[in-house]
Amino acid sequence: MLTKITFDLADPAGILYFANVFHLAHKNIEHYLEEQHGLWDEWFNNKNHGAPIKHTECDYFKPMLVGKDYNIVSKATKKSDSTITFTTQFLDPGSSSRSEAEESLCAEVTTVHVFVSKPEMKKINVPENFINKLF
Repeated sequence: MLTKITFDLADPAGILYFANVFHLAHKNIEHYLEEQHGLWDEWFNNKNHGAPIKHTECDYFKPMLVGKDYNIVSKATKKSDSTITFTTQFLDPGSSSRSEAEESLCAEVTTVHVFVSKPEMKKINVPENFINKLF
């Protein structure tokens, strides 16, 4: 999803504030779940289970500048009995003459979501529907 780094997301130097990369990654995961898999309601509004984040990390490779567009790409990359891991890449498309293969990686966010029952918040297995649609 092509996303502009807006002024409210930047630090005084005009660079994406480091913590905001997690906000943008989560927004993009929501977009990915809905647009590519039709899973937004089932993931976020499910009365029987939730999928809170149990671990997250980010590697930063290149500053992302205010006013510039970046291509943000999320996908499910790993599963275990009770977790799904998403990887979200922030890519600098550069000049319009460059191909997608030449995009420059600016940051990569990893989020690990653990499935829990509601309201008990006890760890459960990943529902089959998510495994079937995401992998």
